[in-house]
Amino acid sequence: MTNGNPRFIHRIGILVLLGYAAVQTFANIASRIADNRRAGNSEAAWQVWTYEGSSLAAWLVVGAGVWWLASRLRPPRYRWLAVIAGHLAAAIAASALHVGLMIAIRHAVFLLAGSRYVFTGGFGSWPYELRKDLATYLLFLLAFAFLHWLRDRTLADRRSAEAHDHALEVRDGDRTLRIPFCEISHVEAAGNYVELHANVGRHLHRATLAALEAELAEHGFRRIHRSRLVRVGAVRAEQILRSGDFILTLESGDKLRGSRRYRGAGAR
Repeated sequence: MTNGNPRFIHRIGILVLLGYAAVQTFANIASRIADNRRAGNSEAAWQVWTYEGSSLAAWLVVGAGVWWLASRLRPPRYRWLAVIAGHLAAAIAASALHVGLMIAIRHAVFLLAGSRYVFTGGFGSWPYELRKDLATYLLFLLAFAFLHWLRDRTLADRRSAEAHDHALEVRDGDRTLRIPFCEISHVEAAGNYVELHANVGRHLHRATLAALEAELAEHGFRRIHRSRLVRVGAVRAEQILRSGDFILTLESGDKLRGSRRYRGAGAR
C-alpha cells in the first residue's frame, strides 16, 4: 500500500473504518435485541435500530470534522501541547454535536412511527455520553492520523522515486554519483567521454554524446553544436552572430557557442 495511490489508500482506509463501525453497530443491535428477549422487555426491534443507527449516523457526520482536524491539527505544524489541548476541546464539541444530532434523528424517526422519543436523563446524562464519545473521538483521530501519515509517506516515496528516475548515474572513482538532470547546465564531448557541467562541478562520464543526447532529450536537453548539448531551461539569452552561429548565455553566466545548423534548439 505504501507504493500505491494516496487517494486509493485513503479510500481503502475509510472503507475499513466504516466497515468496522457498521459491524460494531450491528453487533450492538443484535446483542440488545437478544437481551430484551431474555429479559422480557417490550422494546421493539425498530427502536433498537433507531438508537444504534442514529448514533452511527451522527458519528459519520462528526467524523468528517475529525478527519479535517487530524490532517491539520498535528505536529510538527503545532506544538504537542497545542495539539493535545486543541483535540481535547474538539472532542468535547464533537460529543455535544454527536448527542444533538443523535437526539434529532431519534425524534424524527419516532415521530414518523407515530410515537414520542424521550432522551433519558435529559441534558444531565451528557457526561455519560461524553465519556464514551471521548473514546470514540480518540479512535477516529488515531485511525485518521495514521491514514494521513500513510498518505504523506506514500507521496514522499513517490517523490523520491521520481527524483531517482530523473538523475544521471556517474562513476567517480570507486563511488557512484547521482546528478539530477535539472542541475546539469550543459554537456560537452571529451574524447571517449563527455564532460558534465553541473551545480556540483564538472564530471567526466563514459558515454558518447549521441547516446547521452538520446537519453537526455526527454529531459529538456538539445544539441547546439556537434560536440555540445545544453539544457534549454538553463538558457537565459541568445545572441545571433553574422555567420549564423549563436551565443547562448546560461543562468550560471557561462556563454556557449552554437552552430547555425542547430539554431533554435537552445532557444527557450
